[in-house]
Amino acid sequence: YLLGKELHSRSAGVVVAVLALAHGMGLIEAVQYILTSNARLMMSEVPLAVMLVLFTLLVVRWLKQPQQNGAALLLAGGVLGLSTLIRHNTWFLLPLVLLLAFVGGVGRWYKRLVGPVLLLAVLVVSIAPWMWRTDRVTHSPLYFMGPLQGVVWKQRYVPALESTATPAPVVSAGETAAGTAVPDVLVTPEAAAVQTAEPQAVASTGGLGKILGAVQFIAAHFFHNLVATVLILPTTLRYDDLVHTLQQPGSYWSADWLGQLSLGGGLLLLANLVWLAVGIGFAWKRWRLAGLTPLVMVLGYLAASAVARTSGGRYVVPVDWGVYLYFGLGLAQGITWLALLLGKRRLPESAEPVETESQPPAPAARVVGQGLLAALACLAIGVAVVLTDTAFPRRYTPLQPADFLAGARSAALSQATA
Repeated sequence: YLLGKELHSRSAGVVVAVLALAHGMGLIEAVQYILTSNARLMMSEVPLAVMLVLFTLLVVRWLKQPQQNGAALLLAGGVLGLSTLIRHNTWFLLPLVLLLAFVGGVGRWYKRLVGPVLLLAVLVVSIAPWMWRTDRVTHSPLYFMGPLQGVVWKQRYVPALESTATPAPVVSAGETAAGTAVPDVLVTPEAAAVQTAEPQAVASTGGLGKILGAVQFIAAHFFHNLVATVLILPTTLRYDDLVHTLQQPGSYWSADWLGQLSLGGGLLLLANLVWLAVGIGFAWKRWRLAGLTPLVMVLGYLAASAVARTSGGRYVVPVDWGVYLYFGLGLAQGITWLALLLGKRRLPESAEPVETESQPPAPAARVVGQGLLAALACLAIGVAVVLTDTAFPRRYTPLQPADFLAGARSAALSQATA
């Protein structure tokens, strides 16, 4: 609601909020039939979606009035830092928001650097407690390097790039249902695997072939993400239950869907894209960079997911709100045009084009105070995460491998004696 209100009007905020509620209810029911995530599951996607919406809202508010809302940019840095504790894909958004902070700043280039530097500082403050905890446990403060090296690089890239790799079963991108999650991890030949790039072909064509192969499967995952996010919008004019919508022949989520569109499905997809374009165009015309910020965040996160070789299903839940955000803006603007056609001369509130005027900067004391308050709030949340790791007593005592084996032998001996 707040994002819709910031970018259009209160009525647009209501439209987007209703779409968000409908989408959330649909996810709760759809989890029975497709691999997705919802607010009732203890998974990371929905909490991250909330964090990214808050992060985007803060950046939008700063870009609209950079000289008045300096604290919003600093708080956005803290929210982004805390988001990295949920999923590491959000690191991909850091260079994007630093670029937005530089381009959206006011004054000469060295003055524009102040915003990105302060944002980065608050981000470091927010994650400093967890970096300290990680350093104590793993002897390295870089808590993201373990998943990056152990999962993404060693399990998903190295087997595909090494010439000695034995490829797992391969399913091409065209044979993958649009809404199906694709983790794209090389596993043993006995396990089911879904691949969008042929590791054997990547390995056999030399260095350039490896690079082209990596580009191929990253691009395949990225466009799979785009398709999966757009298809959260209505796909048929017939109001049906989710069982038929997801599992009927020719459904986009069916495993046997070959990428073909029916006449009705193609027309509705075109209509959805038109309303999306209207929403994006209106946001850009009215707010320029601030209006495109949600789009930048959505594409950035989908690109990060593609680089990690994951796509579709639950992997798009953290940012699929961007689709119905712009879709809702497009619908609200369509209602505005309809009102004009029916003779209502004045546009609804907050829907008229805004003339951006240069505003005087906020008092330095207020900016410093709000910045310190934002940094302390993010630090307190980061400390709370560490405290919860130590506040509750361990239920099971950690055992060394030798102690575990000795206990297992003793238990086996006792059982055999009995």
